Amino acid sequence: MVKACDSVCWPQGSVHGYKVAEDVGPAQALFWVSPAGELSTLFKELHNIKDPAEVVRLSQVRDIFFAQPEQVPGFFEAIEA
Repeated sequence: MVKACDSVCWPQGSVHGYKVAEDVGPAQALFWVSPAGELSTLFKELHNIKDPAEVVRLSQVRDIFFAQPEQVPGFFEAIEA
């Protein structure tokens, strides 16, 4: 678990996720990606899209993939705890 002002490094290609663990109001985070690859294009394409399936589809076009629970046993339970 990270606290305010902590930093985290997720290596490229690793399964990762995050959630706000306490009800303390809105959270803020700063993300930077290097090398960014197609992410800036993807973020522009995703702007205002409300359908999760469309987010997944457009992300796959840019080689960004969302893990499914069966691909990472225990991961989703850990971030829900």
